[in-house]
Amino acid sequence: VDIEALVERLTGRRTCKDCGRGYHITFDPAKKEGVCDACNGQLFQRDDDQEETIRKRLDVYNEQTSPLTSYYADAGLLKSLDGMQQIDIVQKKMLELLKAV
Repeated sequence: VDIEALVERLTGRRTCKDCGRGYHITFDPAKKEGVCDACNGQLFQRDDDQEETIRKRLDVYNEQTSPLTSYYADAGLLKSLDGMQQIDIVQKKMLELLKAV
């Protein structure tokens, strides 16, 4: 997934303080901004969905985890897919890859 798209996806998440239902300001917005459709609770952005936090987590991933991809690729265990496609397509392809393992 493109880094900027990933940041947009994560920073757009909102959660209801009362019932915990999740929303996304672009992809699955509440009918009324800031208000939960299910219980009328207040929506908020979690601290770990703040852009600065996300970018730090991505930096750690790139430094510590990403280098492992070559190890798993060499072992024939790495499966990849294009995460920039529509959610339902990514989900379907991910499930197909998991069944093949």
